[in-house]
Amino acid sequence: EAQAARRGWSRDRTRLLLFFLPQGALAWLASTPAQLGQVDFLPAVGWVGWTGAVLAVAGIGLEGLGSLRLAKRPSADPSSFRGARLWLRRPDYLGDLAVWWGLFLIAAETGAGRASVLGPIFLTVLLARWAKTENPRRVSDGG
Repeated sequence: EAQAARRGWSRDRTRLLLFFLPQGALAWLASTPAQLGQVDFLPAVGWVGWTGAVLAVAGIGLEGLGSLRLAKRPSADPSSFRGARLWLRRPDYLGDLAVWWGLFLIAAETGAGRASVLGPIFLTVLLARWAKTENPRRVSDGG
């Protein structure tokens, strides 16, 4: 029993070190606009921040529409990929990018928030280049 308990502890540690800690670090990096944008107590919000707010709300709408579209049965016709869906591997990724770039623009109204540009850049590269899905219509690009 003690040996089985040690094996279980070892397996849990491996999961923590190889999966959860790196995933937490990547989530922390991607969310820097939300973290650094609230450092100032009462930041002045100008046209950049309001543009970001509109972009973030539009991104939430795009994510919702993308998720609704994914919930429907996918068409077997690969020509159904048009516009931004050709650039990104999933339709709701564009909404994700819009939300985080919008949050960055809001955060950019503060001094510390400008440094958070690394988060949306990282997320853009991650979603456009590295993210893979199991979408049968995107077999040609490995997705």
